[in-house]
Amino acid sequence: MATEPLRIFDPRRNMHVQGFSGRAATTTLHDATATGVSISGIFQAAEDFAVLCFYNAYDYFNHLRLKHLPRTDLSGLKLEFDIEYDHVLEGAMRFDAAKYPSVSWDAMTFVCGAGELYDVRLVDHASVVSGGETAATCRLSADGIWPDEGIDYLHLFFRDTRYTVSHTDALIETQLESDVAGNSEESQWIRVLSVDGIEMGDKIIIERTGENEEETTAIDVADIPSPMIRCWVTINHPRDSYVTVQTNAHQMLNKMAGIINTPGESVAGRYGPDQSGVISAEVWGFSLDLTFVTPALPNARYGKLGNLDRVLAVCGHSGAGGQGIDWTGDRKPLFAGGDNDTTYHVTLDFTEPLLDKLGRTVPMNDCRKIYMVFAPRFELTEAELADGCFLTAEAQAEDTVLGVDDTSTLTGGRYFIGTSAAEERILLVSVDSPTQITVERGYQSSTPATWPAGIRLTKVSPVTGIAADIEWGATISNIEVAGDGALQVGGGAPRIEESDGRCKYEGSWENYAYGAGWPTQWWAAGHAKRTTTGKVSVRYSYAGLHDLYLGSFLGTDCGKISVSVDGDTPTIHDLCLDEHGGTTASLKLRGDLSGGTHTAEITATSDGYFYFDYLWPLEPQDVPDLLQEYSDVSLAIDFGTDHGYRKPPAWHLWQLQRLGFKGHADVYMGVFWNNKRRRVGMSYPFATVEFSGTPDPGDVV
Repeated sequence: MATEPLRIFDPRRNMHVQGFSGRAATTTLHDATATGVSISGIFQAAEDFAVLCFYNAYDYFNHLRLKHLPRTDLSGLKLEFDIEYDHVLEGAMRFDAAKYPSVSWDAMTFVCGAGELYDVRLVDHASVVSGGETAATCRLSADGIWPDEGIDYLHLFFRDTRYTVSHTDALIETQLESDVAGNSEESQWIRVLSVDGIEMGDKIIIERTGENEEETTAIDVADIPSPMIRCWVTINHPRDSYVTVQTNAHQMLNKMAGIINTPGESVAGRYGPDQSGVISAEVWGFSLDLTFVTPALPNARYGKLGNLDRVLAVCGHSGAGGQGIDWTGDRKPLFAGGDNDTTYHVTLDFTEPLLDKLGRTVPMNDCRKIYMVFAPRFELTEAELADGCFLTAEAQAEDTVLGVDDTSTLTGGRYFIGTSAAEERILLVSVDSPTQITVERGYQSSTPATWPAGIRLTKVSPVTGIAADIEWGATISNIEVAGDGALQVGGGAPRIEESDGRCKYEGSWENYAYGAGWPTQWWAAGHAKRTTTGKVSVRYSYAGLHDLYLGSFLGTDCGKISVSVDGDTPTIHDLCLDEHGGTTASLKLRGDLSGGTHTAEITATSDGYFYFDYLWPLEPQDVPDLLQEYSDVSLAIDFGTDHGYRKPPAWHLWQLQRLGFKGHADVYMGVFWNNKRRRVGMSYPFATVEFSGTPDPGDVV
């Protein structure tokens, strides 16, 4: 009797790690519940990535009794979930990152039809649950007043854009709106045509074509009821006299900020692409603050990616005289402080047109796999490249005291030394002087070697290009599925294996042999047959109404088959799948066949292989109850194999329970993989044995 319903997108039942790439990169699932799961691992190289499979129509892992039947029409469902990236183990790219996705870490990938990929940007379907983005910032400072002769320039470079301001560009000038009588006893308000750009404390010059010139300071500035400046005026000045602000660094920074913040293809003073959607500028006194823009969704976010950028500030002067206004302080500051701890809620509605990044509609009525990709992030690389020093003398393999050029940038911990072909890991023990360090050689089982003077100790591996052991993690939670998310299994209905006497073969067939070039070894009973032109006929009996499934393989070398049951009109099934490695699969050939005896005929075409594993008449059902319990039988679980690291512990427990295995379960932890399991409340058995007396040679205890 079947009593346990099986649901799609249940992390304990049908989610898995599809795999990971890279030498010693690891990934595993853990803490799985009915509505969530955590994924974590380690990246070792820039090209590493990991894949979390939300759904695979052709289940690879479950026992055939528990394996869900393929369901490819998901058009009636809506999937929702929260995703939070670990803010401590933060080595994975966030899907909202403003960076080109070299692999599809920004998307949910749908595999449809014969293997066509559709990448749907997650940020287009996300809303904020908690947290947010902290923008990266940097500050530049300038000082000085206009030169007596010539023209001063300030230049600022950000990425591939240059901003240039001359002190004449920043000139602020207006005119008196009425005559002004000099008064040495008190300050007065003078009316002008405009006070735009004039601020309290500005030095101003009042003059008329060089006559009656007077320098004063703006004590106050007002625009209501009319533009006015409060200042000391001791000389009479007629109407229309020019009022000029003495240009200083503040005005030039204001002008530059305006250029940076102005969008458009062509802006005077900007040479290069418009960056106003990336950074904004604000002036505080004689400082220019640059801040990464934090746009609203669905725009991507920089967060810590902003910390990778720096700007370059330079000055210039043309004509006679010297520089009057110049940058001060750090002229090539690095942005800092950028962060992003946003937790998102993602809604993917399969009942509505779902568009991928190319604007194509995802055919959700023919979807066989759904997955997310995780890849390493590199925000720390800039700081890691600066953390290091150069050897000033050759270091022999046994040397632990090394002469270096400068220890001021060393932060401690592990360093690499080597070339793109070979490297050694070194642990910094102590900084002995500005030019000498003590280290532990051959750290983390690396091999000590002799390294020449001039080679660099660095936090970044010279072989992989990044700091190894990049730990990362993410949690999927609050999974909700609207619509009919039920999956069904074939249960305990007997299969007709390819070796069964009821299978009658015509033409040329090849028997499976391990290591003989077959695409997989995971056949239902450990064996299968294949052909390119042959035919198999199977006459079977089944008592009740049933569906008929074929166990086969889908891959790039597969062709089409023609299927006829009881002489009905043949149907064509294309087994070609454009996917690396292919997959074993159960394919539905017929539905609602009546009870009784039937004959199925399957014929291969000449355009590729047909792999025949089994024929399976079955009744779709919920997960069946136990047929029998085995008190002394269990499964051996090796974490270093597919069924170990790719599935969460909750799945292993479910397999044992539903198959009735209650014996002692051996779990082999493996050597290489990053196992996240932990035993709770464990204790090891032990015994104490005491020996007395004096043993004689040859005695055995």
